[in-house]
Amino acid sequence: MVDSRRLPSAFCCLFSVADDVMADNKLLDVTVLSPEKVLFQGKAERVIMPGENGVFEVLPFHKRLLSRLLSGTIIIDKQMIPIFRGVAQVGSNRITIIIEQARI
Repeated sequence: MVDSRRLPSAFCCLFSVADDVMADNKLLDVTVLSPEKVLFQGKAERVIMPGENGVFEVLPFHKRLLSRLLSGTIIIDKQMIPIFRGVAQVGSNRITIIIEQARI
């Protein structure tokens, strides 16, 4: 963080905007879709999913991947979405999850 007392006011405004952008880059853009509706759309710090080879967690700046999802629960921060199966695509701090049907 920059000491704003030593800079002209125009620079302070620029650093404030830059800090907000940096904080926003530390979050994931998450979308969970079912055939009926959008189940979740928003920002998250982490997402846990039931993958074909086991449960895995995605954090910001995760490597690109495409995974089948099996029956289990998707956890987005503290929100839980039970599913039967689906597909997850991860890349560029964006996660798109398409599920066949939400488990009731």
